[in-house]
Amino acid sequence: ASRTAPLSPFQLCAPVVSQFAKSVEASSASSASSASPTRPSTWTTSWRSSNALARQTAGGPTELLKALNAQRMPASPSSLLASARNTRVSRSTPGGSQGARAFVKASSGEPSLEELVAIRQREESGMQNGLQREGQARKDMAHLRRLSGEQKLNFFTILCNRRVANAFHYNAMLSALSDSAKGRTLLLQMIEAKITPDVVTYTSLITLEMRLGNTGKAEIYLTEMKAAGLKPNVRTHSALVEGYGKRGTLDRVLSSLKRMEEDGVEPNEFILASVMDACAKRGATEEAEEVFDRLTRRAERPIQPNKHVFTVMIDLYARVGSSEKIKEIWTRLKESDVRPDTALCNAYISCMDKISSLAETKAAYNEMALLNVPRDIKTYTTLINAYSQRGLILEARELYKETCSNVARDAQIMCIMMDGYCKVGRLDEAIEMLNDLVELAANPPHGAEWMGEVDRRKADA
Repeated sequence: ASRTAPLSPFQLCAPVVSQFAKSVEASSASSASSASPTRPSTWTTSWRSSNALARQTAGGPTELLKALNAQRMPASPSSLLASARNTRVSRSTPGGSQGARAFVKASSGEPSLEELVAIRQREESGMQNGLQREGQARKDMAHLRRLSGEQKLNFFTILCNRRVANAFHYNAMLSALSDSAKGRTLLLQMIEAKITPDVVTYTSLITLEMRLGNTGKAEIYLTEMKAAGLKPNVRTHSALVEGYGKRGTLDRVLSSLKRMEEDGVEPNEFILASVMDACAKRGATEEAEEVFDRLTRRAERPIQPNKHVFTVMIDLYARVGSSEKIKEIWTRLKESDVRPDTALCNAYISCMDKISSLAETKAAYNEMALLNVPRDIKTYTTLINAYSQRGLILEARELYKETCSNVARDAQIMCIMMDGYCKVGRLDEAIEMLNDLVELAANPPHGAEWMGEVDRRKADA
C-alpha cells in the first residue's frame, strides 16, 4: 500500500510461490508414504489444466495457488501471469513469462527468491537504461539530420562533448561535408574516440573525394577499407564508377566495373546507366554494346534496364548517327517491363529528328498516342522545330494552334515560330508573333525563369 508504482506480476506472485512450494512438497511426501496408487501432480505434469483454471479463477495469484493446491495441480508461469492480468495489475516491468519461470525455480529450491528478485531488478534496470540510451540516440540522429550548416556542426560538437556520438552521427556528418581535409579530420577524430569506422563511413569519404575529383584519395580510402576487413558494397563501387565517368577516362570506368565484379558485388541498373553514360559521352559504341549485352543477358540474375539506361542508349546511337540502332533499342524497350514516359518519348523524337527523316520523326511523335503517353510543351516544340527547319511553315502553324489548345506556350516555341516565318519571308506574321511574345512577357505564366528565357530569345530575334 505504501508503494507509489503499481505492482508487477513478478512482485505480486513472489510472496505466495514459496508458500505454495512448501504445500506441494508436503503433498508429495504424504503421497510417497501412502499406499494409494494415485500419484499427485508434480512440476513435470502438463500445465494446460492450470492455465485453464487461471482463466476461470478470480482473486489473483493467491486464490489461484489455493485452487491449484486443492486440486493438486502445478502452477505454470503463464498461469500465474494470466491470473495477475485478470486482477488488472499493471506491468511496470517487462518480466513476462521469464519472470514467472524464475518464481517456479525459486520454489523448487534452486536460488533463493530474494536472490532472484535482486537479479531481476538489476536486469530490468540495465534494460531500461539501455532502452533509454537507444531512444535518445535515435532522437539525436533525427535532429542531426534535420539541421544544416553551422547548426549541424554545433549540435554534433555537443554530442561529442557528451561522449554520446556514435558511428551513425559521424556518418551523417561525413555525408554532408564538401571539404576533403575536414573529412580526413573527422575520420581521425572518430578513430580517436574509439568508434570503429564501418562501410558507410568509407563509402561517404570515397563519394566525397570522387565528387571533388580527388580520385587518388578515393583509391586510398578503398585500400584502407579493405585493410580494415570491410567489404565494399554496391554503393561504394557506384561512387567510383560514376566519379570516373564524370572526371576520368573510359578505361578507369571499365576497370572499376571489372573490380566490382571481381569483389563479388553484382552491378545494378544504376551502375549500368553510369557505364553507358560514360560510353555515350566518349562515343564508345563497341564498349557500350559489350557491357550492355553482357549484363542484361547473363544467365544468372540479368539486369533489367530502367528508363535511364534506355535513354542513354538512345542518346549514344544518336551521337554516332545510327537510326537503325535507335529503333532496335526502342523495340526492346517496348518488349520489356519498362513503360515509356513523356521524357523518354521526347528523347526518342529528338534523336530521330537529328539523324533521321521527317517521316520517321512524325512516326515517333504519333507513337506517343498509341502508347497513351501524354505530350508536353517539349514534344510539340521538337516537331514544330522540325517543320520550321524544313520550311514547312503551314504544318508548323497548325501544330502551334494545337499546342496552344493543349498546353501553355512558352518563349522557346514562339521564337521557333518567328524564325520559321522569317525564313519563308512572312514577316507580317513574324512581327505579329513578336507582339504576342512581348504581351506574354508582360504577364509571364512561369515567373522570373520564363522572363529570363524571353529576354534571351528577344535578343536573338
